[in-house]
Amino acid sequence: MYRASDGQSSPRWRGILLSLGLLFAGMAGAESWDFFTAPATSAPPRDRIATMTQLEFLGKTYQRRFNGVEEGVGIWQFFQQQEWAWNWLERMEIRAYPATGVTPIERATETAKALKQANPKARFALFKDPGGKQAMVDYVTWSEKVPNTIEFNAIKFFWGAEGQGVLSLRYVKRIPTKGREQREVAREVNATRKPVIDALVAWSP
Repeated sequence: MYRASDGQSSPRWRGILLSLGLLFAGMAGAESWDFFTAPATSAPPRDRIATMTQLEFLGKTYQRRFNGVEEGVGIWQFFQQQEWAWNWLERMEIRAYPATGVTPIERATETAKALKQANPKARFALFKDPGGKQAMVDYVTWSEKVPNTIEFNAIKFFWGAEGQGVLSLRYVKRIPTKGREQREVAREVNATRKPVIDALVAWSP
């Protein structure tokens, strides 16, 4: 599963989270589900993912800069042309999980639970295809390792080709908070969220 960043609830963060809560009525921070209609596309095989050198998303091109394996999970990370692991503002990530029988809905639920364990004040939203073939989670978190910044994350989980387990596509954006009003930060998250969710629903490799 994805490991959420550790976070502490300082007065400033509580103010930002309150603003996010006012704007994101759907981000309940509890296990309730909204629904979306998954496009009728065939499940991609893992080897197609493994050979991708770039990824198009919301009109931007991301280049593959990293691939590896962590606890049996294949990981491919993509960055924009002038960005790398140490200076990125937006990035994409694909993961390929072992074929253990765990479903996309269960992967999304595990991610939300890991987030709440790391940061009980975090808010998230869960979405699923009524047929159970795809699921999504999106949330806002932060880390003291990257000060004056919050991260908006959105992840879609979906079945790979038959017998190959679950795949996921993750979008992450770092949003600066220093010198900005709390509601301004919340509005940027809100403006980012809808087009990203819509693009994740529609995306297919």
